[in-house]
Amino acid sequence: LYLTATSTDELDKKVKKKEVSRYSLPRRFHGNPLVVPEIKWVSKIRQKIEKGKIPHNLLQLIKQQRQTTYPLLLFVSEIELGKLLKDNLTNYFPKEKLGFVSSRTEDRLRIVEEFRNRAVSILISTTILERGVTFPLVDVFVIESNHRLFTKSTLVQISGRVGRSKERPTGQLLFLADGITRAMKNAVKEIKEMNQEAGF
Repeated sequence: LYLTATSTDELDKKVKKKEVSRYSLPRRFHGNPLVVPEIKWVSKIRQKIEKGKIPHNLLQLIKQQRQTTYPLLLFVSEIELGKLLKDNLTNYFPKEKLGFVSSRTEDRLRIVEEFRNRAVSILISTTILERGVTFPLVDVFVIESNHRLFTKSTLVQISGRVGRSKERPTGQLLFLADGITRAMKNAVKEIKEMNQEAGF
């Protein structure tokens, strides 16, 4: 018996060959559909961040999101990129309380708890928070979602952070990149299929 939120290619092949039977629970406890990611073109993300800047359209998207006052979770592929992004955003948003967590962050549990309690308003994270955590009301942006580390299953798991609460079963979910990968397309496709299966 396998239990998973994100099936693997190997398991999917076994289902197609009828070696394994698949049963799914596509609907969340609150009865609303899964939030479908929106793909937005943002060019030269890494180059701009490495130069101490933020791409203009990314900056506008973050400014618009901050008007909502909902917590914002930004996923990045690599630790160094995350650290730079946090430093850059601190310059652009001096009034916001920012945090960064990765597998190397010693006090990550405290920072995550502060984000959950709204003491931290923008949290930048590597894929360490892709699963196993619930943040009510959160919006999620995946920075450079076309990076090779963002596999289909990783993107589906990250997407699952949005819309988990009864108070706000929706939310903003953006894949931000200067190209579309198969993983991005398949993640969107899988989420749409799960919603169809749930009757939406």
